Amino acid sequence: MTDPELSAAQPKVSGRVIALGIVLGLILVPLTVFGAMEVVNRMLFECRDSGAEGSLACALRQVVITALFIPVGAPLGFFVAYAIGKRRLRR
Repeated sequence: MTDPELSAAQPKVSGRVIALGIVLGLILVPLTVFGAMEVVNRMLFECRDSGAEGSLACALRQVVITALFIPVGAPLGFFVAYAIGKRRLRR
C-alpha cells in the first residue's frame, strides 16, 4: 500500500465529538475556575471582613478571572475531545 491509501483507510474523528468537546470546554473550564475563585474568596481575609467595598472587589475579581478562562476552555475542550476520539478509533 502507498501512503495515500493508508491515510484514506484511517477513519477520522467525528465532528460532533469535536463540537461537543469545545462546548463542554467552554462550559466546564469557566465553571471550575469560578468555583475555585469562590473558595479563594472565602479564604482571603479582605474578602470576608472588609465590608461592601471589599466584597465587591472580590466579586469583580472572580468574574473577571472567570471571563479570562472562557477562551482557554475552547482549545482545551478541542484537544481533549480529539485525543479521546483518536483513542476510541484505535480500539
